[in-house]
Order: sequence, then structure tokens, then C-alpha cells
Amino acid sequence: MSKICPGFGHEHEKAIQISKRPSSFSEGDLSVFEDEREINLKLRTFLDHKYIRLETVRTNGKVVATPVWFVEFDETIFVRSYADSGKVKRMRNNPQAWVTPADVMGHPKGDPLEGEARFVDDLTAVKVSQLLHRKYGLMKVYFDLWGAVKQQDWAVVSIHI
Repeated sequence: MSKICPGFGHEHEKAIQISKRPSSFSEGDLSVFEDEREINLKLRTFLDHKYIRLETVRTNGKVVATPVWFVEFDETIFVRSYADSGKVKRMRNNPQAWVTPADVMGHPKGDPLEGEARFVDDLTAVKVSQLLHRKYGLMKVYFDLWGAVKQQDWAVVSIHI
């Protein structure tokens, strides 16, 4: 469901598509489609933003907010950061996270959504890196070069709403 890379996930138009009930389904099966519609509408709020406010939890219980780049595809939000960064360490210790559309300074531009952070496999990490490049262009190239100079490893995390 990415508007930025038609090769991965779905086209932008499908991101706001609402499933229709097949005639073979009974009324009890409608909850599946209502859940899908709710997810699509929630993630739709992120489509026109370049930053999200990612809130993670320290081991002492304090919530820390950080503005980060992100991409969305396959009904999931993905972020990438240095593997030894505070936000990555916090997500390793506690997968609970909140995401909110935000400006570059992390000021919220919508309502927060609670999700669960999961570290992704290498193939997904490559896809996310390509999506980030399409969305952020030369700025991503700059950060990749800076990370290479500093010999940093990257961590890619999916946030499941």
C-alpha cells in the first residue's frame, strides 16, 4: 500500500480502498472487513507525511518521542535507524510503540496509534531501504554515506497497528 513504490505492496489508490462483502459471506463474517477498513483508514492519515513521531518506552517506563522517517506498505509502517540508537534499544526491550503523523521537529499532526514493533528480515530491510530512497532521495543517500563513514549498522523495524 505504498504511494511511493508500486513495485512493493499496493498502489496508493488501493490504500484507501474498502473491501466489499462477497455474496457468499454470512453477516457474522463482516467483522473481518470492518477490521480491514479500520486499518486502511488509520494508515491513510500517514500517506501525505514525511515524518512520524515514534514513541517508545524506556526500561523505567518513561515514554520517549523521536521524529523519524518512515515508509508504509503492506498495511504496516516501517522505520530505519542505527542499530545502536536509543529508539532501537528501547524497541528491543519493549515492543510497545505509538506513531503519530508529525513535522520534522516531531510536533504531532494527528492522533497517535498504538502498535507493536518487530524487527524485520534482511529481504524486507532491503525493500524498506529502497522505499526510503524513493521517498527521501538525496537526503537518504547522505545518511547512508554518513552511516558508512561511521561504520554503523542499520536496524529496520515494522510497527504493526
